[in-house]
Amino acid sequence: MPEMSATARWFVGRTNGPLYRRFVRRWLLQSLKLPAGPAILEIGSGSGDLGLLVHELFRPSRLVETDHDPAQVTATRASFVRALGRVPPEVAVEQADALSLSYPDRSFDAAFAFLVLHHLGGHFGRKAHESFERGLSELDRLLKPGGQLVYLELVQLGTIRRFLQARGYVAVARHRTLGLLERAIWRKPG
Repeated sequence: MPEMSATARWFVGRTNGPLYRRFVRRWLLQSLKLPAGPAILEIGSGSGDLGLLVHELFRPSRLVETDHDPAQVTATRASFVRALGRVPPEVAVEQADALSLSYPDRSFDAAFAFLVLHHLGGHFGRKAHESFERGLSELDRLLKPGGQLVYLELVQLGTIRRFLQARGYVAVARHRTLGLLERAIWRKPG
């Protein structure tokens, strides 16, 4: 997975305002049901704001925040320290490639990918499609039966939907904003 461009890094820093947090908070509280003390993975942690929100809302027993870009890993750690005074022991912040994650199969109750799935391709054409599916396969491998994939995405929406449906996932919540941005929760069978 390629490192983030300066433009993409700038954009990540703009998706963490109070309106965005309020919008995401309300949607997650209304739509996402997780067991007590869930194990949660986030790929593309960016500034760390979503991880902080997930930590607050769901009180996970384990929260793994990953990003391929070392600068974003540093930003995520800094966000936790700024907000909580430290990175809590149940939170791991790691540099990782979403196409090849080192966690055991069926490790997580939920996986979050906000505006990051489109980065999985990194190329154009056939190679992009193969990389994209490899990244989705990694998330599928890591989710427990009944686990949920939670994403916000602009592109490849049909590919994501077809991939998940072919593996028996059921859409728990799917919404389009302005016909472009899809926020969705899909539950893995089991």
